Amino acid sequence: MVRDGISGITDVSQANGIAGLDGNTILLGWPARISRLVELPRVVKRLERLNKSVIIGRIQPGLIPPAGEERVIHIWWSGMQHNGDLMLLLAHLITRNPEWRDARIRVLSVASNEHMKANTERYLEWLIPEFRISAAETSPGPATESGSAG
Repeated sequence: MVRDGISGITDVSQANGIAGLDGNTILLGWPARISRLVELPRVVKRLERLNKSVIIGRIQPGLIPPAGEERVIHIWWSGMQHNGDLMLLLAHLITRNPEWRDARIRVLSVASNEHMKANTERYLEWLIPEFRISAAETSPGPATESGSAG
């Protein structure tokens, strides 16, 4: 028994594990009720303080593009230290599902200046082939909306 949803999610995330192995990634569904949506940032903040990675999934039946239409999985890249490698792996695994087999993976990153943009693009151009996945990367600079795709 828990007093509220935030406490329940936090308690379960801390109690999860087996034989000394603790989980570090929590998968949450997108709330259907507005009242639950308001709680989502508080849940994420608590989980972040516990050093948990949070994945929020939102699948709406009927909104998945039908076969033949372009499907894109967007990843907001904030570096390897922030589980960027996990996000790339999850996106790749989603493309193994028959419904998402032809989906394109797009990696997006925000850069505060042109130097940072260039460094991020170079790093992703090296990293993505190392992971052996097919993805395009976009690094918006301070005055641009999109960068190069690779």
